[in-house]
Amino acid sequence: MRERFRDYWQRSRTPLASLLFILPLLVSYELGIRLMNHSLAQSGGGLWLRRLLQGQFHMPAWGMPLLPVTTLLLLHLWCYRKTEESRSAQTPNTTNTPYLTNAASVTSESYPMVPSGPVAPQKTAVTAIKTSPATQKSVVASPLGRGRWLTIFPDMLIESVIWAMMLRGLLSVEQRISEMIWQTGPLFQTPPIESIQLGAAMLISHLGAGIYEEYLFRLLLVGGLAVMLRQNIREKIAFGTAILIGAIVFVIAHYLGTYGEPFLWHDAACQLAIGFRFTAAILLGVIFWRRGFGIAVGAHICYNLLVLIPLSF
Repeated sequence: MRERFRDYWQRSRTPLASLLFILPLLVSYELGIRLMNHSLAQSGGGLWLRRLLQGQFHMPAWGMPLLPVTTLLLLHLWCYRKTEESRSAQTPNTTNTPYLTNAASVTSESYPMVPSGPVAPQKTAVTAIKTSPATQKSVVASPLGRGRWLTIFPDMLIESVIWAMMLRGLLSVEQRISEMIWQTGPLFQTPPIESIQLGAAMLISHLGAGIYEEYLFRLLLVGGLAVMLRQNIREKIAFGTAILIGAIVFVIAHYLGTYGEPFLWHDAACQLAIGFRFTAAILLGVIFWRRGFGIAVGAHICYNLLVLIPLSF
């Protein structure tokens, strides 16, 4: 059991695992917004990013889903190349070098997606993953093992639901506080599901928000900042700073533009919503850092779906 958990913990953080995990969700969202003519289906995080890219950069509609796919494929190839380099650098007595679970494994096992900064001379160039010889052979043969990658996706879904329930619990606590102290209503209003079409439209909207918001704010923003900051400061400080900045930008983005929510600073409900979004962005940033992009996307989508359940407990 312990070996299986360790194997899952490593494999689920790889860029390839993240890509294969989100790919059905991405395809469902892109097909959904094209098949449904409901305004709610074409809202959320995916819409304003799509309008930005198409309006400012003249990106065709089919180019939008290629962004996360291409990014994850490039990260996977980068990791695999570094793995091959590390294997060739090993001595003859240490031939079982496992596939590095992420780009940061070149210097650290802690960051799931992007390369860390240059390694100080006194540190080793590669941090090998400590696994049993049998696991090492399986991982070397294929980045996700011989057929074993299929078994990690149900576990990734379960883990995503667990993280989402934590976010849902946090929202419930803040809702209770706002009701007792400020007598406010629900922090986030969702329309009642009166038809199958409306429910499908809300589901599609939540899929897009989870995928593209995590891609923009966690993979690109937090990941990119962490890479730049990692050049000069310690790893944990770099990641912590990147997550903090990403959370601030994430909150501000929800109140900007035509599709943003009204910013009412003197309204207690608005203040609590800002506080919750900031806390949620911090948690999602930590999930992305420690568990990978796929789990962050899954947690975000599952949380969005859980919010549809009335806050009555």
